[in-house]
Amino acid sequence: MMNKQFSLEVMAEEFCSSKTIRKVFIGVLVAGLALCLFFLLPSIQDFLVKAIQSKIHRPVNSFTERLYSLLTLPLIGFSACGFALCCIFSKQIDSFIKDSKNEKTIIVISCIIIFFVLALTCIFFYIHGHKWLNGDSSAEMVLGKLLADENKLVTPSWLYSTELRLVYQTIFTMPLFKIIGDNNWALVRAINILRKDSVI
Repeated sequence: MMNKQFSLEVMAEEFCSSKTIRKVFIGVLVAGLALCLFFLLPSIQDFLVKAIQSKIHRPVNSFTERLYSLLTLPLIGFSACGFALCCIFSKQIDSFIKDSKNEKTIIVISCIIIFFVLALTCIFFYIHGHKWLNGDSSAEMVLGKLLADENKLVTPSWLYSTELRLVYQTIFTMPLFKIIGDNNWALVRAINILRKDSVI
């Protein structure tokens, strides 16, 4: 008896052996991607949250946060549908990648995707970066601004705690305030978040 290697690609290939089933399945997955993406749009989420809040009277803050967290669940469906589509087209994707003629195209597509992801990340951190401000982060930014104003690496005007976190304020936050200025704290915070995430 011949053993066939079990994988998701093999399952998808066997399931979609019929052209009709394959087309229907692809259509369902594409519709699933579109539906999940629809529910992930911020304007749609805001509309749904307001509609639910108008019918259910609960404490606004905690209830709203729970609703928004539930509305991120379509991201799981979006990822699952995208993965299933990749399994169905695994042979075509494999042959496209292995073809040496497509090397430049793959590099260009990869660069576009990386740029798009970085741009979205920067925009997200710029708009929502204030939500990452805990006690340490806010103190770091205030100290960085003070160091930038005084042009010093260490200042006697600040009551330091048990440690001197010179790496954050001196190397990153202080120069950012000198370059960007003190009118755009959100941008300084966004760059700091990107720096920390890239280091991690």
